[in-house]
Amino acid sequence: ADVPWFEIREQIKHVVISDGITRIGNNAFYDVPMDSISIPDSVTEIGDYALSTARLSGGTLPVLNLPQYLKTIGRHAFNGRGFRVLRLPSTVEEIGDFAISGNPNLEVLSFAEGFETIPSMMVAATYTIIAMDVPASAKRIEFLPERLTDIYYHGTEAQWNTIEGHDNVPKSATIHCELNVSVTDVRLYNDDLIMQKGAHKLLYESV
Repeated sequence: ADVPWFEIREQIKHVVISDGITRIGNNAFYDVPMDSISIPDSVTEIGDYALSTARLSGGTLPVLNLPQYLKTIGRHAFNGRGFRVLRLPSTVEEIGDFAISGNPNLEVLSFAEGFETIPSMMVAATYTIIAMDVPASAKRIEFLPERLTDIYYHGTEAQWNTIEGHDNVPKSATIHCELNVSVTDVRLYNDDLIMQKGAHKLLYESV
C-alpha cells in the first residue's frame, strides 16, 4: 500500500483521524492490526480497501462506529476486519461491492432510518450475522443472512409485508415489528450478545 506508515504497520494499534479530514483514501489502513480507530464526523468517504485486512488476526475492533455524515463506502472497505457490530448511518448513499465481506465475527448489522434498500453485495461471504435492524423506510431487501435469529423492524407488520423480499426470511428468524427502540448499542458480555427481550434492544459494553 502506498502510504507512509505501511512499513511500520505492525506497530500501529490505535488510529485517531483528525477532525476536518473528509476522506479516508484507498488502502489507507490496509492490513494494519489496529485494536481501535476513531473516525470524526467530518469524514464523508471511506475508500476501497481502506480498512481491509487479509490476516486472520488483524486486530479486534469489536464495534466499528461510522461517522454520522458518511456518504460513500468503497469496495472491500472493511473486508476481513473483525468487528462484531456495524451501524450504517442514513446519510450513506453508495456502498461498494463486498464492503464487509469475509468478516469472521460480524453478528449485528444495523441500518438507520432512511435506507430504502438492504443491499446484498456489501456482505457477500459473511455468514455470521444473527441480528439485523431494519428501518421502516425499507422498500426492498436484497439480502437476509441464513443464520439470522432476529430482525428488528421499525414499521408495522402490514408495512413489512409490502417490502420486496420480505418473504425470504430464514425459518430460524423472528421478526419484531413496530420497534420503538433503535438497536444503537450492543453489549458484549464474555463474548456473548445479550438481548433485553422486553425492549428488543442490544446494548454494548467493551470487554
